[in-house]
Amino acid sequence: MDDTSISGARVARELDTLVRLHGKPACIVSDNGTEFTSRAILEWAGKNRVEWHYIDPGADSDDPGRLFQSDPGHHSDLIPAGQKPDRFA
Repeated sequence: MDDTSISGARVARELDTLVRLHGKPACIVSDNGTEFTSRAILEWAGKNRVEWHYIDPGADSDDPGRLFQSDPGHHSDLIPAGQKPDRFA
């Protein structure tokens, strides 16, 4: 069986790349997986002044996949710095 886990440090490196390519997001919404609750991610979010919101486990209305399915042609996961998604405003 393949190991499909990813470390918080790896996520932080990937986020650095995305920020260089697309700019810094105002907010990131994720589940409570260990890669998103790690010290590396908490430090990355603080250093980059990016708000991080965690969905409530099992709450369909907080499922980012469901939120983005409402408009599949629009990448609402990339929100410019200085703006908040409507649901966190």
